[in-house]
Parts: sequence; structure tokens; C-alpha cells
Amino acid sequence: MQPLELFRRRDPRPPRLGVLLLSATLPASQADDIIGDLTEVFFDRIAAGNRGARIWFWAQSVIFALSFLLPGRSDSSRRVHAFESQQKPRLPNSNTGRTEKPLMDIGGIWTRFRQATRRLGREWRYSLGVILILGIGIGPAAAMLSVVQKVLLKPLAYEQPGQLGLVRISLGEMNEHPGACLSEITDLRNVQGLFSAVEATSREFEFSLGEDEDMSPVPALRVTPGLFDMLGVSPMLGRHFTEEDTESLVAMISHGLWTSRFGGDPEIIGRTLTLNGFDAPVIGVMPPGFALYLGRGSQLSSHIDVWSPLPIGEHRAFWGFPTIVRLADGVTFEQANAGLQTFTQSLVEQYPEIYANTDARFAVHALLPDLVRQARPAIQAALAGVLLLLVIAIANGTALVLARMKAREVDFAVRTAMGAGRGMLVQEVFIESMLLMGAGIAVGGGIAVTGIVGLQALIPDSVPRASSVALGWDLLVYAALLGFAGLTLAGLFPAWKASRGAPLQLLRGDSGQRGATRATTRYALVGSQIAMTVVLAFGAVQLARSALELADADLRYDPENVLTFRVPVDGRRFESWEERMVFHHELRDRLSELPSVRAVGAISHLPLSGRGPVDAFGPGAVGDTVDWHDPLANYFAVLPGYLESIGVFVSRGRTFTDEDNLEARAVAVIDETLAEMAWPGEDPIGKTMRMGWQIPVSTVIGVIPHPRVLDVSQEVRPQIYVPYGLFRWPPLNYTIRAERDPTGMIGRVREVLGEMQPGRAASGFQLLETNVFAAMSTLKFVTVLVALLAASAVLLSALGLYATVSYVVHQRRRATAIRGAMGATPAQLLRFHLASGGVVLAVAVPIGLMLALTSARFVEALLYGVTAHSVVSLSVAALLATMTGVIGTYIPARSAAAADPAQALRVE
Repeated sequence: MQPLELFRRRDPRPPRLGVLLLSATLPASQADDIIGDLTEVFFDRIAAGNRGARIWFWAQSVIFALSFLLPGRSDSSRRVHAFESQQKPRLPNSNTGRTEKPLMDIGGIWTRFRQATRRLGREWRYSLGVILILGIGIGPAAAMLSVVQKVLLKPLAYEQPGQLGLVRISLGEMNEHPGACLSEITDLRNVQGLFSAVEATSREFEFSLGEDEDMSPVPALRVTPGLFDMLGVSPMLGRHFTEEDTESLVAMISHGLWTSRFGGDPEIIGRTLTLNGFDAPVIGVMPPGFALYLGRGSQLSSHIDVWSPLPIGEHRAFWGFPTIVRLADGVTFEQANAGLQTFTQSLVEQYPEIYANTDARFAVHALLPDLVRQARPAIQAALAGVLLLLVIAIANGTALVLARMKAREVDFAVRTAMGAGRGMLVQEVFIESMLLMGAGIAVGGGIAVTGIVGLQALIPDSVPRASSVALGWDLLVYAALLGFAGLTLAGLFPAWKASRGAPLQLLRGDSGQRGATRATTRYALVGSQIAMTVVLAFGAVQLARSALELADADLRYDPENVLTFRVPVDGRRFESWEERMVFHHELRDRLSELPSVRAVGAISHLPLSGRGPVDAFGPGAVGDTVDWHDPLANYFAVLPGYLESIGVFVSRGRTFTDEDNLEARAVAVIDETLAEMAWPGEDPIGKTMRMGWQIPVSTVIGVIPHPRVLDVSQEVRPQIYVPYGLFRWPPLNYTIRAERDPTGMIGRVREVLGEMQPGRAASGFQLLETNVFAAMSTLKFVTVLVALLAASAVLLSALGLYATVSYVVHQRRRATAIRGAMGATPAQLLRFHLASGGVVLAVAVPIGLMLALTSARFVEALLYGVTAHSVVSLSVAALLATMTGVIGTYIPARSAAAADPAQALRVE
């Protein structure tokens, strides 16, 4: 029965792939008979069950295929093996007393393994080239794909995370703000049919944990009682918050705090903590690794040690509570956002004094995409570079395999003519591929592990879940299978040709046209590498120029030699705000007396800490209050001396005095951006302003240049600075400017604080430059990574062009020798060989430039001070790729031009 006739039969029928496997592996003279015999038995077995018959047919197909691929069995034993093995177990031969030879000849495989090892050892240049190419291609790809998998693709560790969303609100000038007011949270809970749960958190803050010498700050968060239940997270000890807990101060602590501070005490539940001087019983311990991840602007880190309950009250003027929702069953985000339009309209009708004329909009964003929105461009740019490198490595590896194909074809042809079977040739190809792939995976694994360690050090903290980045070993396995398949297919081609009747033509040398075709193919592959090198080099140059421009950006303040720290607050030590102000002033004065200290101050939110309270403002005192259709500004509360401590000096007017702060005077220092916006062409000194945050109408006393305290690459919003006595709720961060590196004075700061109030402790010591470095870390991360990828691409391209030109030069050695014998000079021979490489460069570099212009969008969001299609960067990338190509072409061409023609002809 013909195999194709089987496909026309109605079910039941043998598995198609099994029939195709037999047709592809068995000799044509025996395939039809064996398939027919197996089919007859299949139909006999079908009565006992279709599944069992199909499994049997598959097993026999694989057995027959292997038995014909692997040497050591006669055709007759192959023919009867399948049918005898299903009737009874293999028994010793009664005549010889020996068992039948096993299907898989282990001894023969081991012999061919040793032969393949020796062969690859003799051709060490080829072997080393393939191994390095595989390693350089697989290693970075596995490392970068691990980052993508852990950061962008891995679902959040919550129950049904795809149904969770973050509510963002737009009011006037405030766009997509990740925070609702308390009353809106209640309103959202009352919306029918959209959400199954609506919960909220406060902004991150610090509790002062303990007292006296044991006092230390801990990151804390207030959450509504149902938040953890909505996320599907249960405490490992204790219980969740309840509504009754909102009437008192209770605490849940992290697993890290439980083990580090309390030694993993199993009796921790019910134990009383001292938080900000007040008693708080512990009701639960969260499981290890738990973190609350919210999107940009939420001002929430992944490391929280203490949670306390957040009561939902009636307040409709403070949008400071990030709100998380869970969609109701069957509701999509598109449907939820459509329903929120109706919800918004109802709020405008009920509360026109708040929402009218503000273009109010409520939207819910899927939690994971919103979380990684800011990090996505940087990671995508790095991933694009890694994939380009992988393409270059694949092209390079293919070029090397093709360069070796000529010799392999002749070798297989000779061995086929001497009686070697197809199975032996296929087995050798498999073994060679496994050896090369194993070594390539070892190199790639080492590069991947090293790359992950480097990425963990380079990835900025602003990238969500950066701490969870680890090597995905499954990606190495997938890459190994892909590389093994590619090597095997490339190696099987000459074996297949030799075993299908082509050895005579190959031995006669009838391959001139094919050789030219292969040379063209290799040049095309190398040209693609050069083009990809241009793309990577362009991206690396663009990012490097941006990093240099950003490093020289004028921040309008000087972060050098500025030490920052916090002082935990104990609520029982002060009976009034006035006492607290006196303490802050006294501490500032005592620190100012330390040696080498030039200025001391304090601010509510440090520069480039990612935080800055936002509210509206308005010129004049008409109406006294502001709303969201007024322009927005960032508000900062400071102690006198702060602006001087970071190197900001007023351009007009004056700075704050101690009296401004102690008496809580309604005065403000603004930046030049706000002054020009509110009073263009006028002197703002003495002007009055309507303020947000319930700050009374204030008088402008000074103007400063706009300091880049929120983003080093751009001016974000106007800034307003007021005395801390006027804007009291944020905690203070002290700043000390020293004449030299201030880290050596940390001990003296602790001593001064201990002398003033025994038991108090300072924490969070760091240099202000650290915040600047962190703000630039994303650009630096991508720049370093793409630069390394570009360097790898340059190396691979040079090696690829060198290998290809070397092979073509070798193929042309007879023509070169004849030209030399006829009087051609070495210079003429050099130009003869350089011409082919020059053609590749002349075609590949322009193509690479066009691809670079097309791919500019991948890094455009990361550029600073550089245009997306910079001619300078394009020129540098083209020059780098051209130099790479020239070097890779010149070395083998020069060697060929200098060879002795007589010796070359004797070899021929």
C-alpha cells in the first residue's frame, strides 16, 4: 500500500506523521512493504481500541526509523524486529547462547563520539568559532530575556492579578494622578456591577519603632482592612485587619522585620510595639517576599515593614490615597472605564464646586502594564539590542557552517562510496552537533550568569521587581534546542546529499556553480551582520552621547559633599509643634558648629527622591482658595538654611529666616518658572499667592532658579518653598554641606543628637549625589548594556567577515597563483581580494543606516540633548562598521597576496 493512499482512507487510519517518518528514513525499496505490513497489523489491532493501535503504530515507526539510522543490524533483523518484539520478550539464541545484539549499538556510538571529538579538535578554529558564536549569542539573550520575563511578563503574585487595576484621576492640570480622596473610595464602592472590591493605601511614610537606644525608623503604610483579602494574600501568622481595627493603632509586620528584629519569635502575635511613641499590638506577620506593587507616582517602595489600618472617612479635597480595584466577574477594563464615565458625570452633578470646570476623568489601568510603563522603554531598547546580537550570532554561525560544507560534502561522499550507511552519517552529525552545542551552552551559561550578576548591579531601583531578576534556565534550554536543531540541519544537508546518490558528482568536483552560490550566500549573511552592527553602534553612540549630555546638565544646585539623614520622631517627647520646632532649630545650630560644615538645613522631600507634594496655586488673594483648574506646582517645606546647604541662592529678594519658621509666617520662595508664569515681566517680590495644602495666602519673599529636583532631564513643574512651621505634616530630611567628603562626620552627628536628647537616633545617612546617580541610572544601565552588545556585534562581524573572506580567498588560491605567475603585483592581488569585501560594505552599511533610522524610536524616549536621527551618531556608527569590515577583509587578503604563486600551484 502506498503511503499517500493511507491519507485518503477514512478514519480509523494510522498516524500521518508516523507514516511520513517511515517514508523519510527507510530506503525506498523497503518503505512501501514495511508501511503496508505495519498498516495491516494496525487495522487488526484497531478492534481492541483506536488509542492503543495508534500508540503501537507510533512505537513501531520510531523503532524502525532508529534501526535504519543506527548501524549494526541486518535488513532482515530490522524487518522482523517490530513484529517479534510485540509477540514475546527477547530470549537468548538457543544455538549460540548469546542474546540478540541490542537495537542501540553503544560501542559504535562511543567510537563515533571519540572520532567526532578528535575531528573537532583537529579543526579547532572552526570548533572554537562556532562555540564562541553560540555562547555570545545565547548568553546575553538568555540574560536579557530573563529580565523581560521577571519584570515585564511575570504575573504579579496576587490572586487573579489580571483583574486588578489602579485608579487614576485627571482634574484640570493634574493628569493620571494615582490617588483618590477618601470620599471617592466610598463612591467607587457604591458603583454597581463594575468592581467586586475597592481598597486603598496611604502614601509610604516612616514609623519610629522602639524607644531610647532601640529607636529606629521603619518604612510603613496604612491600608484599608480589605486590601490583603482582595489581593488573596494571607498572613503567615495572625490575622487580617478588620473594620474594628481602624478605631485603634494595631500593626502587621513584614517577615523580614519579624526575623531580623524579633528573631522569628513565634509568640510575636499580641506583642506590643512602640510606634512614634504609641503602643501598637502586633496582629499578624506577612508571608516572606510579599510586596505591594503599584504604578508610577504612587510613591511606594517594595519594602514595607509595618502596616496599619486606614479608616475611610469623609474627605473630598485631598487626593492622596492610591486606590486598587478588582473587576467584577465578566467585566473588562474597557467596560469598567466606560462605566466610570457615567460615574464621573454623577460626581460633577453632585459636587459642582469641586469637579465642575476641571474636565474630571476617572480611569482604571491594569496593574501590571501600568506598573512597568516607565521601565518598558529602557528594557525594550536593551532587548532589541540583544535580539540584534542574536541575529548577528546566528548569521555568523550559519556562515561558518556553510564555509565548512564543501569539505563535509566531499568527506561524506568518500565514505558513502566506501559503504557507509545513512545512519552512520546521521549519527556523526548528531554527535558533532551535541558536542558543539554542549560547549556553546557552557560558554553561554557562563556569560548569562555573569550577565545576570551585572544586570542586578546595573538595574536601577526604579525598575519594578528588579530584586527578583534571576537567570531563567529554561531559556538556556530552549536556546540549546534551537541551536542544536540549527547545527544538526546544517550538518545533515551534506550527509543527505551524499546518501541520496550524489557522491559521484561530488567526487568529480562538479560544484563550481554551487561554490559561487555558497560564496554569495555567505557574503549576504556577513552583510546582514555588518548592517546589524551599524544599528547597534548607532544606538550605543546615541545613548553614550545622551549620558554625557545628562552628566553635564545644569541641575541649578550642587549635590557634591552634601550629607542627608533623618531623625525618627517620638510623639511622646513633644507636647506641641512649637517644642518640635525649637528642637529642629537647636539641632541645626549644633550641627552647624561641627568642623568643615558650611551650611545645614532640612526639607520635607529630598531632591530626586521621586517625591514632591503637588497642588494648585494662583496669583493674588481673590477667593483665597485654589482648585484643579489653576496651574499646579510642587510644594516643599524647609528649615532656614536648606537652600544654602544644597547650593541654591536667591536671584531676587531674600531667603527664609528663623523668625519665618518659628512664627509660621505666610511667606514663600518661588522659582523663576512660576514667577514668569504668574507675573510675566513683573517683579514678583511682595506679590501675594493663593496656595494649596490649606496653606494661607502667602507673600513672595524670594525667587530662585528652577532646580531640577524631580527629574534631571527636564523641568517638571514650578516649585514653591514655604517654612516648615507653615506646612508641618511631612517629616524632615536634614542636609549638611561640608567642605570635603562628609561621610566621616556621621559619628559626630550621632554624638550631637545623643547629647541633645539621649536615646534619639539618626538614620538614612547617604550622600545627595546618590540620588543624582540613581536618577541617571536608567540611562546608564541601557547605555552600558547596548555598548557591550555593540562591542560584541563588532567582534562577531569582524570574525564573520574574516572567516568568509578567508574561505573565498582559499577557494580562489588557484586563480590568485595564476595571476601572480603572470606578473600581478602583491598590491594588485590585494585589491583583487579586497574588492569582494568592499562590495559587501558598500551594500551593507547603507542598509544598516536605513535600519538604524527606522529603529531610532526604541531609544528615543531615553535620549537627552541628542536628536533621534543625529547625523553625527549615524556617521560614527557607519565609520565603526566600515573599519570593522576593512580589518576583517584586509587581514586574509593581505595573507593571500603575499603567498608564493609557485607553492600555491604545486598544492593545487
